[in-house]
Amino acid sequence: MSGRKTLECLLPLLVILFQAGTASARSQRNIAYRPDQVWTSAVRLLRIDLGFEVVERDAEARYVIFRYSDGEHSFPATLEIAERPTNLGVPEVTVVISVPAQPTYVELHLLDRLERKLREEMGPPVQPTPPPRPAARPDRSHDDDHGDSEENDDDDHPRDRNNNNNNSGGDDDDDDDHERDNRGDRRERRR
Repeated sequence: MSGRKTLECLLPLLVILFQAGTASARSQRNIAYRPDQVWTSAVRLLRIDLGFEVVERDAEARYVIFRYSDGEHSFPATLEIAERPTNLGVPEVTVVISVPAQPTYVELHLLDRLERKLREEMGPPVQPTPPPRPAARPDRSHDDDHGDSEENDDDDHPRDRNNNNNNSGGDDDDDDDHERDNRGDRRERRR
């Protein structure tokens, strides 16, 4: 079979595979604006700015069914807005656009246009405020018999005890014996 005939046989299969890949197209993006801002901007973008026919919309459920038009043809499409609470005080807003009969770049282009519209009309995105820091541990230096501060709470470790001048957490005689042993070890190594 010649290369041209093989290509002619494979071409319909490639077209079917390509269409199957775009049939389940669905793109989403997290957007850092309040859900009500995203909703009003999305509806205005689809209906007024782009001139798409809005078939159905539900402000409470935050979804729009519309007809995406490329100038010659129109295709069914959806836009959904989902929000999820976060511990940062600002809900995470996800916009999902689906135009099943078109390639993914069409959905991504619509998401880009929505983000641009939001920036132009609403200003910079909402910056989440970090959660409050946990309260600092109280200074226990007055409560501790050894007068140690928080930084020295782990002085009971033998390695720390040997290197710590406070000798906290251990017996002074034990530390002196240990130091003498270390000096003896050093003398033996020199010989």
